[in-house]
Amino acid sequence: TKEKKAAELARLKEETAEKYAEADRRRSMYQQGTRRSRTTSLAAVEEKKVAPAVLKRSNRVYAAKVIQRSWRRYHACKISSDFSALGLDLQRAKALPFEELTEFISDQQTTAATMSVLRHLGVL
Repeated sequence: TKEKKAAELARLKEETAEKYAEADRRRSMYQQGTRRSRTTSLAAVEEKKVAPAVLKRSNRVYAAKVIQRSWRRYHACKISSDFSALGLDLQRAKALPFEELTEFISDQQTTAATMSVLRHLGVL
């Protein structure tokens, strides 16, 4: 059995050495291969001049999209921070007496912040 294990181990070592040699051969073939750059495969075409009005308009449209996106993010963060500034969470609601909790919830600032969060989430 020792001889059998030694023979098996020698066979496995030989197989892995062959695999590594094959991988090295493929790697060297890949590295030696001449690769064309991307531009050589394209036909030579003269670029069209873009009208400045079209370019301006697309830049204005892009700028408007960027401004709108940043405004929406700012507004969403403001809604979230206004609601979290109230400090209303489950632990506080459990700790407060019922009268104080109803007074806190019926406060104008609390209802406004809650309404804006629900509107932002699409519930209202």
